[in-house]
Amino acid sequence: MKTLDISSNYLTTQNIQEFATFLTGNTSIETLNFASNYLKDNALEKFFEALKANKTLTSLDLRQNYFKPEYFKLLAEALKINKTLKKLFIADDSAFKSAEQELVSKAIAERGVELQVL
Repeated sequence: MKTLDISSNYLTTQNIQEFATFLTGNTSIETLNFASNYLKDNALEKFFEALKANKTLTSLDLRQNYFKPEYFKLLAEALKINKTLKKLFIADDSAFKSAEQELVSKAIAERGVELQVL
């Protein structure tokens, strides 16, 4: 399986943490649609840590998750370490229009990742 769409599942913190464990060791998923899950902030730390370790994901959709601005810092850190991600989709919401957008944009520019704010 190369593509996994688990959008609109309203995942719990436990679901997200379990998925993060899977993502760390993933060797096949290249495209992940994680949109519209309204991710909880406390689960995002583990998810972004898993993103750092993942070596196969090339496209990630995080639209409509509305996490707090400070979690964009964690995303930026993950993007600096993850070398395989090429496309990132983020919702055009007020949180992303903050100063943290600059951090993510800079991390993306340094790596040549295509960012789509929709």
